[in-house]
Amino acid sequence: MKRLNWILAVVIFSVLAVFFKTHHIQKNKIYIAPSGVDNLSRGLSVDNPILTLKFSQILVDSILKKFPNRNLAIEILIASGTYSNVSLTWTVLPVNLKTLHILGMNPTNKPIFDGSELKETGFLSFRATAGKPTNISISNLHVQNYFKGISFLGDPNKPIQGWNGSNSISNCIFEKIGSRYTNPVNPTSPRRSDAVITLTNSRNNIIEFNVFKEIHNLESAPEDATLHSLYLAHFSNNNIIRNNIFMNQHSGAPVNIRNYSNDNVVKNNLFKDIKPWAIAHWHCEKSDKTLNPLCPTFKYDECPSFGTLTEGNIFEETPLIDYLRPYKSFSCLFKAESKFFIKKTNNIKTELSEFSLIVTATPNGRHNFGLCKYPTDCVTSGGYCFQDGSILPPPSNLKCQSTAPGESVWLK
Repeated sequence: MKRLNWILAVVIFSVLAVFFKTHHIQKNKIYIAPSGVDNLSRGLSVDNPILTLKFSQILVDSILKKFPNRNLAIEILIASGTYSNVSLTWTVLPVNLKTLHILGMNPTNKPIFDGSELKETGFLSFRATAGKPTNISISNLHVQNYFKGISFLGDPNKPIQGWNGSNSISNCIFEKIGSRYTNPVNPTSPRRSDAVITLTNSRNNIIEFNVFKEIHNLESAPEDATLHSLYLAHFSNNNIIRNNIFMNQHSGAPVNIRNYSNDNVVKNNLFKDIKPWAIAHWHCEKSDKTLNPLCPTFKYDECPSFGTLTEGNIFEETPLIDYLRPYKSFSCLFKAESKFFIKKTNNIKTELSEFSLIVTATPNGRHNFGLCKYPTDCVTSGGYCFQDGSILPPPSNLKCQSTAPGESVWLK
């Protein structure tokens, strides 16, 4: 009997040990401060910080290798101050890294990351394509003077298996992002930036309580109207965008949803002084690929996105709320999972009336939709003014239309 009890005790202990090993999450903290020094002997206490976010990658790798059989949660805590010209890419996230949180220690005095001296470079990029939640959180940072901001990049050629997700960005300020605020690689031909935050095949993320302001490309950069605060592209589903402020953005829709990125929620945000529109739904048609630089050659044809919910948003000094490109091609591999493209509830519009624009874009790119008086006011070749049918008096009801008559329809 004693032998049986001993064997049973060993079995129970072994089971508990395995359970603890596989379910317990060990928490580790890394500290960064302007007074720090980059050294492997530092960074694990608030009184002994390292200096750079780049060196924190080395410490993260060191911790993961030290505990290869434990589930780890790592916090990178950043003291207030200014950190210049930081640009990082995480390409491999080990399976034992269960959560990674990068945060400013003082939410009211956020650490500033300034990319003024970089050339057409983003701040942070995470590449994860294993089809698993990555659980990365970023909060309490002030990011300024960058070409791009933060990217969560899955594999756009593997819609089902190549995703990442369950990430969050909160309580951050993104200011002066775009080609206007960084040094071009080629001054005679500056590139355009396309996003502050990019989600590519990334799902179940939350973007909340952030401020996006002064998001602009150079006027000389091509496709100037294609810079977005949030770019949800290529199967980026079930994301929540709530309680953010978008202000002073004239280089493209702050929220752009593209290529079968379905069932996203845009809720309780403030859009102020936005041109040409606040929320866009776009995809490349099959005929665009050889003519439009925005349309890469993927293994599939792009599809429209469905099921977007916009609720409780406030639009100030924003003439147009949303843009929806109609779906013409029938070679899309995926079927609509929802009966609606956009569902709008309890949004508040101030100054001008609310309209939705549906327009068929020509293969060679975008057009300048805006107020006009004469055909020459429209910068597109062959563009002309037309009346949108609203009750507003001219010139508020005159807009630039694309080259072919009958392609644009304004809906109340």
